[in-house]
Amino acid sequence: MFAVVALLQLCLIGNVYAGKIRHASVQYSEGVFSVEFDALVSAEQPEIYTLLTDYDHFFRLNDIIVESAVINKQSDLVKKYRLLLQACILFFCRDVVLIEDVQENGRDEVIAVVDPVLSNFSSGRSIWKILPAGAGQTSIMLRRKLEPSFWIPPLIGPWVMKNKMLQELSVMLTRLEQYASDQSGT
Repeated sequence: MFAVVALLQLCLIGNVYAGKIRHASVQYSEGVFSVEFDALVSAEQPEIYTLLTDYDHFFRLNDIIVESAVINKQSDLVKKYRLLLQACILFFCRDVVLIEDVQENGRDEVIAVVDPVLSNFSSGRSIWKILPAGAGQTSIMLRRKLEPSFWIPPLIGPWVMKNKMLQELSVMLTRLEQYASDQSGT
């Protein structure tokens, strides 16, 4: 889930549904993408945390996610999940598998580490903070490093990939707010 979100997005600093992207950046250096994202969404924190840790239904948050499922569960807070993504950049499309070991704290933090043996990524780690921000809002912060093991065309590839990653994060935030609103009946 977290990798998908981090895998493909466009530099949109501004409003998202009723929420706001406060900071978003994607850097690329020596084959590694570094993502930093901080947004404020109009939904209660427990609902957002629940949606972001519902790996079996993560496909609802973004159309690039073709499949999502928990494939191993050691406990309620320690899991391994698999995402199948269909990533398209310009005219080039590729199915990408992302498998991560995830550790939740059950309240406001999720740490995910890429399984490089089973994924199309050599390495990756993300830290999500999902914090109450008062007045029915939630702050979502993401810090992620992700190293694809597949070929990315030089020069334009990293630039397009960075923009696609930010675009997909924006889509995810919009859907998070919509699903949270549907769940709360507002």
